[in-house]
Amino acid sequence: MYFLQAEHMNQELEERIQNELNIDISSYLNDEAIEQITDIILFPKYALQWILIPLILALGIFIAGFWIFTISTAGYIFYYTIGLFLFAIAGLLAGLYYFSYRLQDDIDGIMNYSVQITQQGLGDIKKMGSHLTGEEKGNATKLLFLGVIQLVAVPSISAAVKKKIPLIGPVIAFIVARIMMSLSGDVELTTEKKVIAADLDSAMIEEIEVEVKPSTSSKVLSKALRIVRFPIGILLIINIILLAVFLLVVT
Repeated sequence: MYFLQAEHMNQELEERIQNELNIDISSYLNDEAIEQITDIILFPKYALQWILIPLILALGIFIAGFWIFTISTAGYIFYYTIGLFLFAIAGLLAGLYYFSYRLQDDIDGIMNYSVQITQQGLGDIKKMGSHLTGEEKGNATKLLFLGVIQLVAVPSISAAVKKKIPLIGPVIAFIVARIMMSLSGDVELTTEKKVIAADLDSAMIEEIEVEVKPSTSSKVLSKALRIVRFPIGILLIINIILLAVFLLVVT
């Protein structure tokens, strides 16, 4: 249900950008974009390590439980099946929670890349003869940045992560995508014209420079990370409570 709703919202966003800005945002989603995102993000190299360590520790405790806990013969059957499942889920959730704390630098890099694509998009709009001024430019920048995040950066991240991280790649891609979607609507951008050259007739050649307001960048990122960590933390607490109750029953 969530994915169908997200796909519908993305289609509406793409159509809105096409209608209001007369630009095809999907043209920026290509092999080059995926390659650049792949070069930016470092977590695929370490994600398995960050997530597997808590999982291995949890499974180690599970195995040690055969000697630590006093379990009846019938209880061993439940401990071996249900206990293995609960310990594995606890380790996986703890790993994902820990992993979310190591993402900040990568998210910063993706956000800066998205700003560059937004700046490129504004330049393309100008080349087509559209002149944005004042409030129009601010609204266009915000809409274009939202489109770049949701329709270019997120699909590129998903493609790169699923390719580089086996088994749990889709889960990690979903977490990173949720972080990017959460911050995309809250980031404040500034735009200003920058003279890059002058032609032979002394006419100024300008480009629009887009930047994230430093005062909002870290605040928005922290908020987005908390939004993603919260459900993982709740599920981890519930799992630990279930695990504690289970151990009381079988011992």
